[in-house]
Amino acid sequence: MYFPDNTVLINFAIIGEMGILKKLLNGKGAWVGAVHAECEDSHRKGYYPGIEEAFDFMPDPILVDKFEEHDARTIRLSITDVIEDPAQSLGESQTIAVVTHRHIEAVFITDDGGAIKYIKDEHLPIAVCMTTDLLALAVRAGFITEAAAEAHIKTLVARGRKRISINRFRKVLKKRAT
Repeated sequence: MYFPDNTVLINFAIIGEMGILKKLLNGKGAWVGAVHAECEDSHRKGYYPGIEEAFDFMPDPILVDKFEEHDARTIRLSITDVIEDPAQSLGESQTIAVVTHRHIEAVFITDDGGAIKYIKDEHLPIAVCMTTDLLALAVRAGFITEAAAEAHIKTLVARGRKRISINRFRKVLKKRAT
């Protein structure tokens, strides 16, 4: 299963490539309630036209139980400053809690540095993929040209999106080619 967070959904909406994300997920996408709610909020506020396409290809959200919610709160304390923004990283925290509690073999698609560090530091068996990784994969799959993917990365960088790197894209693209 592939669990994108809202940041990744936003990135694909910004570049107008929700269709590519749908192809990459190949019917195996999943999301938790907080990510679904964040996506709804992004759509309702009109910040990211096209983000509503996620509702066409993502399934109903996975709702957390009380034990997962407790762990999600604890995880959030490790990955973000919840006093600064109480809703920040809720989707990432719920995703990590659900995947670990339910022993789901998953790829977490996130650009959230705190979540990535937490997964690594805790040695969790969760594979992580970032927006730039997906763009490299889309090039390898023939869904997009390398030039178009690089243009999308430049757009995301210009929009101030975090952890978007042309160097990472090229490294992942080269790595996947070998």
